[in-house]
Amino acid sequence: MNNMPRFDMKGILSIVAVLFVVACLGMVCAGTGLFTGDGDDDEDVDVANNDNDNNDNDNTTNNDNEVASADLGEIVTSTTIDRDGCATNEENSFEASEPIYVVAEDSEVSEGTRLFVRLYHEGEVVEDAPEIQADQDYDSTCINFVFEPTGADFEPGEYEAEFVINGNLADRVTFEVR
Repeated sequence: MNNMPRFDMKGILSIVAVLFVVACLGMVCAGTGLFTGDGDDDEDVDVANNDNDNNDNDNTTNNDNEVASADLGEIVTSTTIDRDGCATNEENSFEASEPIYVVAEDSEVSEGTRLFVRLYHEGEVVEDAPEIQADQDYDSTCINFVFEPTGADFEPGEYEAEFVINGNLADRVTFEVR
């Protein structure tokens, strides 16, 4: 008498399960940028040749779709910096108990660029300085990172400090700890 279709609980649960799976897949795909158009597959990347003669570094896109990049000046090491973050005394040899500042002098950095310095001792990674991100465009600025002995002095030997810009290795400087 009643021509209304009958739904059993098993059928309703199946429909709910399918809708749940579809919703979850949609969130996963949106989170990976597959359907949002925010992927950076077509983005141009220019990585430096890891020498101080070529200072063009990686370009990525910041939130305003502008290119985030850095053009590093000369990379130097020092025991101290001035109030502008620039090296006060270039040094290539340090005592084991001294702080070591790694400074990119006279650098250009665009807003959104991410940078840090990785420290190596005789070819082995020792430490990564905390990453920073430019909150605005910077012109003719000094970018500095400091490495300090904590708990024990630096091991004597050859060291290298390498700037990492937007996840790519860039310019570097070598020095010695006595």
